[in-house]
Amino acid sequence: MPAQDPAEVHELFTQYFSAGDIDALASLYEPTAVLLPRPGQPVSGIPAIKEALAGFLAMKGNFQMLPG
Repeated sequence: MPAQDPAEVHELFTQYFSAGDIDALASLYEPTAVLLPRPGQPVSGIPAIKEALAGFLAMKGNFQMLPG
């Protein structure tokens, strides 16, 4: 489910990441989005973003967003 407003993106990203749901995570990105998973190594488009995010999900880490 995509976010309904920008403020909801953080909550959904945390929820989807914690659930390991790569398809739901990818739904938060526009088709032509660019992600920078490593400094100087941008990836663009949903397939490349899913591949990059899958690497983070494979670490089985704990994800938390804190207010800036």
